[in-house]
Amino acid sequence: MQAPSKKKVIRASLLNPVSDQQVDLLPDTLLVLTPSADDTGDKIELMGNEEELASYLHPKSEYQIVDLRNYILIPGLIDLHFHWVQDAVRSAPKESLLEWLKNHTWPTEAKFADLDYSQLSAAKFSAELIKNGTMAGCCYSSIHDHTIDHIKNSFVGDFIVGTVIMTINSPDYLTQDPDEVIRVVTKRCQQLQAEYAVTPRFAPTVDPATLTAIGESAMKNGSFIQTHLAETKDEIDYVLSIFRQFPLFSDVNSYTDIYHRCKLLTPKTIMGHAIHLDESEWQLLAQTGTAIAHCPTSNAPLKELGLGSGLFNYQMADHYNIKWGLASDIGAGPHLSMFDVIRSFVEQNRRAGLNPTYTQGLFRSTLASAEIMGQKDLLGSFAPGKWANWLMLSGPNLNSKLDGEGVLSSLIGNKQQSRSDFYQLIQGRYYRGKMIG
Repeated sequence: MQAPSKKKVIRASLLNPVSDQQVDLLPDTLLVLTPSADDTGDKIELMGNEEELASYLHPKSEYQIVDLRNYILIPGLIDLHFHWVQDAVRSAPKESLLEWLKNHTWPTEAKFADLDYSQLSAAKFSAELIKNGTMAGCCYSSIHDHTIDHIKNSFVGDFIVGTVIMTINSPDYLTQDPDEVIRVVTKRCQQLQAEYAVTPRFAPTVDPATLTAIGESAMKNGSFIQTHLAETKDEIDYVLSIFRQFPLFSDVNSYTDIYHRCKLLTPKTIMGHAIHLDESEWQLLAQTGTAIAHCPTSNAPLKELGLGSGLFNYQMADHYNIKWGLASDIGAGPHLSMFDVIRSFVEQNRRAGLNPTYTQGLFRSTLASAEIMGQKDLLGSFAPGKWANWLMLSGPNLNSKLDGEGVLSSLIGNKQQSRSDFYQLIQGRYYRGKMIG
């Protein structure tokens, strides 16, 4: 007769994000894992120290301890905005957003029309996500519908996905028929619901009627909406010059107002960037519950391999109680690691005289983004009922009396550490209780 399987218990030190101001450092903590009801992975049933769980974990013969006390565990990282089909153009010249799109990004994305190229690229990018510890996020594909299936079959994690939509002001090889776009988007919204994001590339590449129709499909099916907003001043001028030629938009007064008139600002909308906004635009985002994906490495100065777009005003977002999370924006962003993104967020804002923390950066790369994705009960921190997702980090000696911010600063703010080598901090990756990578 086969012996019953033992309950798995993880023993480790944890860094558990709570808010912008708080990350709990939990030394020598036990995580009791149990399979989910649908058997798709392990969830955390209980967590606490050995004394607190002593009565539950008796007799010892009924559970197996996995001892990870040499490591610090953090929740799996979340990237709220990235273009996996732009991985090859991370290092392309970026003096201008619009020129970068025309000369580098769009020709690269056209290659994804080839099924084999798309499938192989998805498998390769999935390995990069795992290596860097990204286990969830919001993902932009090319215009090609089959790329959605390749992501779903390759990526390990919980990702909201969408193909970019381009019906006007685009090269012939990427311009789509509006009726076909609406048909395909409606089908995907019905099929994938909250795992799908209606994804207009940005306002100037989609006609108003299509913008409105695909937004309606998202609302009817509980899907997300993701796009770009106010990344550069030149982009804003370009967008307004186009939309003011449409009869119903002749009096439009802001980039944000265009999306609002097309009914695309919703509690399930995530706007990338949102750097150059006026007061009325902040108010519109707040009133509609729209969230923002902040991409510091993409917006960084040219010398830091970004587009030089400017600094996101996270204090204004907080003032208006607008939800926001951090993102890599691959490929305008040069680094896939969310550790790079966190450090860039901290360094850029400190240079500007502000006082962001690594605690804030971790929170905005985990729990805050999980809430925006509608998965706060499952992702983003350690708590009973959540998926057993975590990264094992080789961190400082916890007997050094560092608090949570001190440990994060030592890990992410280490000036001797190359940005491109951040993934080497990660000694193991667990997704739903199973080792991956």
